[in-house]
Amino acid sequence: MILQAIVGVLVLTLAVVVPFVPQQLYEENYLEKTQHILSLDYSSELFEKPTTVAVTGANSGLGFASVQHLVHRCIAKKNSAAKMTIVMACRSMERCDKAKNDILQQYNQPDAALVELVTLQLDLASKESIQKFSVELQNKTPRPPSPPTEKEDPEEEGEENNNDEDTTDTTSDSTTTSNFAVPPLHVMINNAGVAAPYPQLEYHPAYGIETQFHVNYIGHVLLTHYVWSNIMAVNQQDPTRKARLVTVSEGGARFPVDPMKGWYAQENTPHTGILAPILNMVTNMKQYARSKQGQLFFAAELQALYPDSLTTSAAQPGYTRTPIYVSGFHGFPTFLKYIVGYNPLGSMSPEQGAETILLSTLDQTAQYVGPKWFFFGPPVAVGRGDNLNAGSVHHRPFSRQRTMALWDRTIKVLGIAEFGKKDYVTM
Repeated sequence: MILQAIVGVLVLTLAVVVPFVPQQLYEENYLEKTQHILSLDYSSELFEKPTTVAVTGANSGLGFASVQHLVHRCIAKKNSAAKMTIVMACRSMERCDKAKNDILQQYNQPDAALVELVTLQLDLASKESIQKFSVELQNKTPRPPSPPTEKEDPEEEGEENNNDEDTTDTTSDSTTTSNFAVPPLHVMINNAGVAAPYPQLEYHPAYGIETQFHVNYIGHVLLTHYVWSNIMAVNQQDPTRKARLVTVSEGGARFPVDPMKGWYAQENTPHTGILAPILNMVTNMKQYARSKQGQLFFAAELQALYPDSLTTSAAQPGYTRTPIYVSGFHGFPTFLKYIVGYNPLGSMSPEQGAETILLSTLDQTAQYVGPKWFFFGPPVAVGRGDNLNAGSVHHRPFSRQRTMALWDRTIKVLGIAEFGKKDYVTM
């Protein structure tokens, strides 16, 4: 308890004295705007039109809490004409199904019918799992009704066309027809991730890329690539809407690390000697920060390349008591993991931390959202517009040249000829 108090006091002290979080950096009436958007009365197109949302890592922690928030608001609206489908993407289907049942059992049957929870298996470390997820997504999420097409009167065509072969010309409206054949994915919340899954750095057996960087960054790039047609279908099917990509960031986004470095074993010297455990902890945290900055770079580049089709945002949940502190951070002292993971002082519950994700999802103009006092507090939009590169009180600025360089290297390493173009057959 004494150590928990020390950690809590340290967090509180840092939140007060850290020079880059003064209140005046926030926009005018920022708390009022947050309270308005997070209120159940807030009107969003997500609850006014049929909407599909995908959340990675949805069985626990911030992902689970994000699904809870969305379900609660969807049911509170009681709009049966705007049913929300939430895809819970998890590595373990057993835990995913349990999470789904835990959420739905909080509501009676008529209310629970206002939202559909779909559980799909997704392992971001496996390309095969990501491919399978993208195929299942086509069959488990709703498609919009196809637009009406004009058909010629067969009596006017004469008997020459009266045969078993369909001679209808489908070339004129092929683009429109194909657009409506794809179920739209309106919101994708990239939340899943690992932190120090091994005491020392380990590398993906197929790509040779460090595990944290591969799962947190490379995995989400591949996922976006394979569901790209679903993301693009949002604006193609309804020009008044854009897809929303929300990246769950982290305080390490302020660390002075370069996501272009540290991918492979030859770039990371293993530590030995009496200080090895401490140095390995530092190296693990640097790699985790690299992966989170890589995600920000990717989101910023997508926004720059496709401004008419999607908007991107990042959410920094602050110091939130999630299972990753105990299940991850291998190599860290066990007592320290439990202190940090369960310390109630200066920290937030997953439900509180997930409010930053919810605000990023609902506030379509927010570019970056984080806690008011950097580590904790109500969510605040600290950046607006379409320039995630500009930086904020929660993340370091970066140039377009750097995001382009990371994009080009990633696409090349993954062997992607054209982003979003892939071949698969629906089940």
